[in-house]
Amino acid sequence: KNIPSGGKVYYSLSLNGGFGNIEDLNAGEGAYISDFPKLCRFGGVSAERFSHVLRQNGMTMDFDVDFSTTSVKGTVPKNSLDYMMRALLTVMNDMSADEEAFDRYIRSEHLRLNAHAGGLKERICVIDSLMCPGYRYISSKVRTLPAKGLAAKAEKFFRSRAEKVND
Repeated sequence: KNIPSGGKVYYSLSLNGGFGNIEDLNAGEGAYISDFPKLCRFGGVSAERFSHVLRQNGMTMDFDVDFSTTSVKGTVPKNSLDYMMRALLTVMNDMSADEEAFDRYIRSEHLRLNAHAGGLKERICVIDSLMCPGYRYISSKVRTLPAKGLAAKAEKFFRSRAEKVND
């Protein structure tokens, strides 16, 4: 169906496997995995700088990881499809963890969650943990700090997803 899109193309790259595929994941850590790419380096530059360059060229790129699926999606001007493909190749082939930035982010999220303690999401997590004790794949962040090494687990996970993408 041809719909007016203002000269933009909406794209999505979905890959099988989400944070449910990460071994030794503690409860609530899966919720941080979608945020991991925002704190990485792509092609040797920070994710913030990479995102800035994309926006300068009229593109957006967002990551979403749930229990069973990993996806990269966004928009691109019609005349920049080749640029979008190059950006996706950079993301898939040249992503590296910035562990310091990720640890700083986790600490700030921990403080934010503590400031909003007792909210609806937290009550739902408590009910879920009572109904299913030991279930680790909660999609909401919990107030306990994730274990050290989550950045390394996330990087390994994203590398395994990238290996599934055909060049």
